[in-house]
Amino acid sequence: MAAVTLDVYVDAGCSGCAAARSFAAEIQSWFPRLVVAVRELGDERVEPPDWLVAVPAFALQGRLIQYGRPERGEISEAVQHALASAGEDALR
Repeated sequence: MAAVTLDVYVDAGCSGCAAARSFAAEIQSWFPRLVVAVRELGDERVEPPDWLVAVPAFALQGRLIQYGRPERGEISEAVQHALASAGEDALR
């Protein structure tokens, strides 16, 4: 089965990015089978997607969920759906 990935795009100069980093870690704790990757835009190895116009940005399976911090229910529902579609048990 393919991994389900949540990418969180952040930047050092971003006022809301520290909270986004913390929220990414929290999301990872809710869904152990989810791959959560915090993508630092200052890292030369990170190539931002074409759609990225602001940070923080949360993308699930390469598709933008939201700029800024999504609501817990919104992100939880999206992740559960993606994991179920991939044949994964969301909470294992």
